[in-house]
Amino acid sequence: MDKAWLITNLEDARHALDRAISEIKQHEAAEEHIAQQVVGEVYAKLNYAWNSRAAVPAPPDRAHYDEWIRYPKVMDIYVGGDDKSTA
Repeated sequence: MDKAWLITNLEDARHALDRAISEIKQHEAAEEHIAQQVVGEVYAKLNYAWNSRAAVPAPPDRAHYDEWIRYPKVMDIYVGGDDKSTA
């Protein structure tokens, strides 16, 4: 895993999340198409960060980019609530 690459891309995802929150807050009513667009961008950036974490830091070709923005096929996500959280 390339730590610097992962951090750079996670920071990019964080900025996209901040932009998404600001954009959604600007509208009085819920705007589904706006929310879908900006939240979709956040997911794509998070997925890119995770899926490309082992890549050599270089601009990807279109095939890699399309693959890296997809939700990870296999990801063991810890969501709490099991014996791992007890000491």
